[in-house]
Amino acid sequence: MRHSRGARVSPFEFFFSFYGLLLSLSVAVVLVGFVKALKLRGWSGLGYLTPLLALFILFDISTFWAWAWTSFRDVPFSYGLLVLGMVIALTYFAAASFVFPEDDETWASLDLHYEARKRFVFGGVILSNVIMYLWSGILPGHFLTPEFMMPNFYFSFLVITLAVLAFVQNRRVNAAVLAANISLYLWSAAASFRPPTPA
Repeated sequence: MRHSRGARVSPFEFFFSFYGLLLSLSVAVVLVGFVKALKLRGWSGLGYLTPLLALFILFDISTFWAWAWTSFRDVPFSYGLLVLGMVIALTYFAAASFVFPEDDETWASLDLHYEARKRFVFGGVILSNVIMYLWSGILPGHFLTPEFMMPNFYFSFLVITLAVLAFVQNRRVNAAVLAANISLYLWSAAASFRPPTPA
């Protein structure tokens, strides 16, 4: 949003600019890892588990922007708010950093890298989501309100399936569960989409 000279930035806009910048680092590290792997391996060398994981990460992290926008616009700014946002965003960044290998040439396939590093990824994603969920739901006291029931379902499904993926080694099961989560995000995006209204 552009501001005229001398216009004041709201406390939420100040927080959101910092929080959004940190979340952007996770998006960047996933995209850079994907492009690097694609250059070295080509499409046929990417496998299917790591690209599915990368796509899931991109969809999941978009919910953190959406959650902040809908839940914290009226929350008074404080240093604690800034620190908590930083903890969430940096935890997610650490998890996203494990999606693609740092040294691609040391791995025979990206599927092997996925199997070796997925617990770091899913652990960080679960932790970030738990902190955000508690912050936006239980702590403000509207955990069981009607408008929060659908997020309750999404959150439960996410945590349970990611916990399963962290320990299940079957590649087809991993691919199917990741695809199910991605499909849920796509459905949610389509259901919530509102076309712009004419001025």
